[in-house]
Amino acid sequence: MIKLITCSNEEMIPQLKGIWKECFQDEDYYIDFFFWEKIQKPKAYHNMLVWVEDGEPAAMLTMMPAKLLVNNQLLSFWYIYGVATKRKWRNRSFATRLIEYANDMTYSVGGTFLVPATESLLRFYGRMGYEKMFYLDVIHMKIEECRKSDMGLVHFQPVTVQEYFKSRTNEFYQDGYVLWKKEEIRYAIKENELLGGICRQIRVNNQVYVIMAYKNRQCLYVKETTLPKELLEGTLQYLAEEMACKEIIVRVPVEECVLGRRKIFGLIRTNVGICKQKKGYLGLALD
Repeated sequence: MIKLITCSNEEMIPQLKGIWKECFQDEDYYIDFFFWEKIQKPKAYHNMLVWVEDGEPAAMLTMMPAKLLVNNQLLSFWYIYGVATKRKWRNRSFATRLIEYANDMTYSVGGTFLVPATESLLRFYGRMGYEKMFYLDVIHMKIEECRKSDMGLVHFQPVTVQEYFKSRTNEFYQDGYVLWKKEEIRYAIKENELLGGICRQIRVNNQVYVIMAYKNRQCLYVKETTLPKELLEGTLQYLAEEMACKEIIVRVPVEECVLGRRKIFGLIRTNVGICKQKKGYLGLALD
């Protein structure tokens, strides 16, 4: 019996796509997009760790590089994403051992963080040493209840990767902020657009902001925006009406005063001294 942890390779791709399909039930076009953009490129195969059992891929996870601002220093971290185990190999702790291996790899730098999809996964990762670090406030608005406001000129236009990177860094740069490289921003924009979403630059009275959002039925779901809270309702109302939405759900960084519903968003595991009471901002993630 052959048991080992290795990096992905081209020969494995069909089997790895099969595991992804079985676990996450995504459409084939999205699976092809993800693997082509994040794995099937020179020097990118090492971003996916694979547990091989009896000569076949049995479990996998993807690692994406990021920086975390800690005490005014940017430390190297890895975002763990797409943890999956083939059905016939489940309950054998393969994924757990992959995560432990990933943390061993990153011990000399900052560590790893992830976004649990469910409450049970939050508890599971907690038992593995992950701690609560990243929070969001989720605001729910109905268009019919939004206050009409005279905001002056509001203009939406396409945004470049550089413009988006600059806007979010200027707005969110403080301790606990996850800084994504421009390549990861490019991917997030491209993925959002593939799934029917929009990414725009917003000009309100000569001030510039950005937004990443998508429409789900008749709801405008805002994944991230640099709009200040006093402009949220009026500006998003413009966009929601343009996209024929009746509701808006927007997630924003936490403040002392809770805006909407506060939720835990991401967990961290690190050997670096970080004040967990300082609620970090992850925001833009492949969740």
